[in-house]
Amino acid sequence: MIENDKQFFDLLRSLIEAWCDRRCLGALRLILPAYPMPSGLTDSWGELETALSNVRAFARNELTDSELQSVEEAIRTIRKAMWRF
Repeated sequence: MIENDKQFFDLLRSLIEAWCDRRCLGALRLILPAYPMPSGLTDSWGELETALSNVRAFARNELTDSELQSVEEAIRTIRKAMWRF
């Protein structure tokens, strides 16, 4: 469970580094336009949530089961954060 911003961004960074190491170009193509976030405003959070949802939908064949679970956890975390704004 992600409990703070540091854990959230550490999770994203570790996913992206793993995808770079394995050359998961589909996942990287989908996530990199939204990460790193240009601001902490809701638009940036929304773009990141959309990018992660697209990774889950269109690049899931490149992801390990653990990575897919992490992507889903990140999406849930963003959605919870968006409701706070």
